[in-house]
Amino acid sequence: MASKSPLVALAEKILADAKTISTFCEENEHPQRSFARESPNTLLPTTAPRNLLSLQQDLYDAAGQVQLLATDASDFLARQAIQVCLRIFFSRESELHITH
Repeated sequence: MASKSPLVALAEKILADAKTISTFCEENEHPQRSFARESPNTLLPTTAPRNLLSLQQDLYDAAGQVQLLATDASDFLARQAIQVCLRIFFSRESELHITH
C-alpha cells in the first residue's frame, strides 16, 4: 500500500487537531473562533491545558506547511507579500482600536 502524500497527512492532522480544540471549547463553553465580528480574540481560553495550547501551535505549524505545499513557486512571493501586508494592517488596526 502506498503511503499518504504529505499534503493528505497534514490535512488529516489539521482536521484531528481542529476537532480536539473545537470539542474542548464546546465542553468548556468557550465561543468558537470564526470570521464573524463578534468572534473571540483567542482560539482557546487562557485556562486551557498546556497540551491544548501545544496542539494549537501544532495546528498553526501544519497549516503553514500545507500552505507551502499548496502554493506554486511562481505564486509564493506574491502570497507572502500579501500576508505581510495583512499582518501589518491588522497589528496597526488593533493598536488603533479600529472597529468595522
